Amino acid sequence: MNCSLKGETARQIEWHTYPFLLGLGTVGNILSIIVLIRMRQHSVYRYLTFMAIADTIVLNLGLLRELLLSSSFHVHIQGTLLCKLHVFFFYNTLHLSSWFRCCLNLDRYVAVKFPIYTSKWCRTRQASINSTIVFTVVSLCNIHLFIFVQGDDHIKNLNDLNSIRSTVNPFQYQRCYLHPSYVHFFEQIYTWIDMFLVTIIPFIFIILCNLTVVNRVFLTSTP
Repeated sequence: MNCSLKGETARQIEWHTYPFLLGLGTVGNILSIIVLIRMRQHSVYRYLTFMAIADTIVLNLGLLRELLLSSSFHVHIQGTLLCKLHVFFFYNTLHLSSWFRCCLNLDRYVAVKFPIYTSKWCRTRQASINSTIVFTVVSLCNIHLFIFVQGDDHIKNLNDLNSIRSTVNPFQYQRCYLHPSYVHFFEQIYTWIDMFLVTIIPFIFIILCNLTVVNRVFLTSTP
């Protein structure tokens, strides 16, 4: 009974909190995109625009999913096509958001460390090219999510459902299943790949770029 009460309390908090966060984040990002699109003269604004777009997609996919789950209807992401699209775009845009930040920091690093290349590298056209490359590479790296994720309608024999019960996530994607041959890779290998792509590698890359920029600025400002 105590656990049931805690679960209901948590759902009520989510139900009242998520709409506020979703609305605030979406409106803030849309306003940022509108302002940044008008400021086209620098590559930094192009990266910030792509980051805002990716963050908006992640925010809506993630919070809308949680909002539907915490509602009294307990609506799940289900069906093969919807599962494939939702899982792929959620993970993919999450990765893209991190790597657009890396592009932004690389742009600043080049501008400070190699000012002679600023006119060539730090341009909006080059930023668009770099972002397109990042988008293509990240999407190709995550295409397996679109291929091997399936829904209830893909399972021909529902009596065998328990034998392939491995889900993408037992909480957020309870009706989205993994292909049997894909379970080991997703649960044992892709978990680490996801952590490195979203957090560890971008974090190290951004820290190194920022340290170099700070050091360079400090040296040039010291008499």
